[in-house]
Amino acid sequence: MERKRNEMMKLAAEKGFSHPQTVQLSQELDDLLNKLHKQGKKVDCKSVMASLLFCL
Repeated sequence: MERKRNEMMKLAAEKGFSHPQTVQLSQELDDLLNKLHKQGKKVDCKSVMASLLFCL
């Protein structure tokens, strides 16, 4: 999950947050978070979102 987030942030810095590739990676990260949540794994979404906002 962290690798995917880092990949998305790097791409966003290069191409922008609205670039189709960035949006695709964001959706993949969302899917991963949803899968982990459904499996009952504790996912600290606040930490994930805070780290994303910090990178802005």
